[in-house]
Amino acid sequence: MAKLKSRAPLCLMANRAGHSLARKICAELNKRNPDHTIKLEMPKVGQFACGEFKIVLPNSVRGKDVFLIQCPNNRKHDISIQDNIWETLLTLDTLKNCHAHHIALILPCLPYARQDKRDGREPLSALLLAKLIGVAGATDLKTVDLHATQIKGFFEAAGVLPDALYATNIFLDYIRKNYNMDELVILPPDGGAVKRALFYA
Repeated sequence: MAKLKSRAPLCLMANRAGHSLARKICAELNKRNPDHTIKLEMPKVGQFACGEFKIVLPNSVRGKDVFLIQCPNNRKHDISIQDNIWETLLTLDTLKNCHAHHIALILPCLPYARQDKRDGREPLSALLLAKLIGVAGATDLKTVDLHATQIKGFFEAAGVLPDALYATNIFLDYIRKNYNMDELVILPPDGGAVKRALFYA
């Protein structure tokens, strides 16, 4: 039987818009493994008068496996998606420059995922974001219910290993318990969601 590779020490970290989710993840991890308490770390975010961000890590991450949690689309947070993305990119770059062993970025909802193809004179924003995340230093990405599966290829091309999880089982259980199946219609909001809608149906 193959011997499992040992992992580096774990560091759980969150940017500001991901703090609420990160607290829940941290609590669940500690509940499941009470012998090894994990502390949630938050980078300090400074802001200059011109609006630029400056990131300072609270502790050394040298040689650690860092899981950075961020929710750029968090509408309960008073920071724009664009600012949340920049905060994330700057944090990734800081982690890389401080010699983290492995940097996993956890984005439950991936920004700009709906802009995954060109239609005239417009950017391929999903690809651009994948490149930025790769250059900033993420080694892999964890996200949920990608808008379209081809986005995985954007991250692979940028040197980031994508892991797209699905919330299907949770939603299917909820739908079965709360809706009358005889009167239920499943509709996709756009072309990118057709396969997902057919699967649910």
